[in-house]
Amino acid sequence: MGEPAPHTRRREAMRQILREAIQRETDAFNYYQKARARAHVPESEALLLQLAEEERKHRAILLEELRKLERLLLRGSAEEAIAAEHVSYHVPEDFDLRRLQSTRGLDLAAVSLPMEMIGGDFLDTVPLTRPRDGRALGLFLYDIMGHGLESTRLKALAKRSFTEMRESWASRRGPVDLDRPEEVLSALNQGLIDACQSHRRFVTALYCVVDPIARTLTYASAGHETPIVIRANGEYIHLSQTQLLLCVTRELTYDDVRVPIEPGDVLALYSDGITEAMGAAEEMFGRARVRAVLQRLREEDAATIARGIVEEMRGFLQGEPMTDEATLVVIKVEPDGER
Repeated sequence: MGEPAPHTRRREAMRQILREAIQRETDAFNYYQKARARAHVPESEALLLQLAEEERKHRAILLEELRKLERLLLRGSAEEAIAAEHVSYHVPEDFDLRRLQSTRGLDLAAVSLPMEMIGGDFLDTVPLTRPRDGRALGLFLYDIMGHGLESTRLKALAKRSFTEMRESWASRRGPVDLDRPEEVLSALNQGLIDACQSHRRFVTALYCVVDPIARTLTYASAGHETPIVIRANGEYIHLSQTQLLLCVTRELTYDDVRVPIEPGDVLALYSDGITEAMGAAEEMFGRARVRAVLQRLREEDAATIARGIVEEMRGFLQGEPMTDEATLVVIKVEPDGER
């Protein structure tokens, strides 16, 4: 018998990585549970319980990723979803919302299709604490042009770069201020340009800070779809300022845009996989349809609104497959004192 086909080897490698990661999380969970049983100090027992629950949460995320991978394989789309320069999948009727950090005063819900870990979209959030009980939330949305394993590698590099920024900022030793979107995108451009240019890939990115205390949304966009803001009364706030994609040239710098927000306002951030989803009539889903759903469902919670947008998109597609990863974040600004 000959060697397995390259895409078969890649599929098995992905399965094996996820299975091994799940086993490691399980082992860690069991370790903390056993240590908890031996703990004689209530504070130690409480800490070990929290650590065990963190491992349980990570294991649940990995299990869901493995299930999604298996579903893609059963539909015959593994090569497209994992290895090739194509993506093809149908919007599922049942899907899970992302587990992301938020902050008090902001109701957040997010969706990543078809999977969180494979593909070119990357989404992360970081709570930003300030002196005297100040709080805000940073959101980073990143989309590599193209698909396949190279996009997955670059996505991992972007995640590492952003994580390093988070850690440096938290220690107050980092050169990048996560409160300033212009600094975040400029630094990412410097950190990613060599890898992106060597793979002939460009990147759209959006970093924004939502501050429910100062009641501001501050963002910088590198060729990315700008946020949609719907006021509590249904008014649409048009935001259009964006700049050149990341990794086009090393000398790029970015500028901030700041707009006021109020309790009851709804914000949406998304990748172009949402707006460029193509229906049977060769028509794109578009920004206007996202806006219409936000206006119609603005009085609902963030999870209901996010699900409403995906359901609207599935109905629009009428069975046509998606040909790009899709990421969506919905944030609702809550009345003062909630959460």
